[in-house]
Amino acid sequence: MNIAIFDLDGTLADSWHRRGHLRKNPPDWDAFNDECHKDPPFPLTTIVALLRDAGWDVLYVTTRPERLRDKTTQWLFDNRLFHGNGCELFMYDSTDDPHHKYAKQWKVHTIERLVKDATGVIVFDDQPEIISAMRNRNIPVVPIFSGYYNWEVRP
Repeated sequence: MNIAIFDLDGTLADSWHRRGHLRKNPPDWDAFNDECHKDPPFPLTTIVALLRDAGWDVLYVTTRPERLRDKTTQWLFDNRLFHGNGCELFMYDSTDDPHHKYAKQWKVHTIERLVKDATGVIVFDDQPEIISAMRNRNIPVVPIFSGYYNWEVRP
C-alpha cells in the first residue's frame, strides 16, 4: 500500500489571508482556524489527483482542531480533494490542549503510525519542525514553502 500524506494549512490550503490572527500576542488560533473554509486551494492540489489516480491512499493530517471537521471536510469536498476509499482526514483533538502545545508531537506520532506498514510513503508539509522530524525518521517528505515559518530546516 502506498500512502501520501498532506498537511492542509499552508500546504494545500492558502491560509495567508488568516495570518493576521497569528501575529497577535498571544496568537488567536480560534479566529485563525474558524476562517479555514475561506481558503483558496494551492496548485499542489493537482498532485493529490495524480497520486490518487495512481492508486495511492491519500490522507490528510492537520493540527486544525477536531471541532472544525465539518468545515474542513466541506472544504476538501468543494475542492475535489475528498473521495471515498483510501482517503481519510486526521485532525487534532485540542480539548485538553487549547493552546496547541502538543499538536506537533501529535502530528509526528500520527504520521509515524499511519506509514508504519506502507510500501511507499510521501509526506507534504510546510512546518520546519515536522519536516525535520520526518527526515530524522527516514520518512520521505516534500518541504512546502508557505511563507508562514522562519525556514531553517535541519536534519
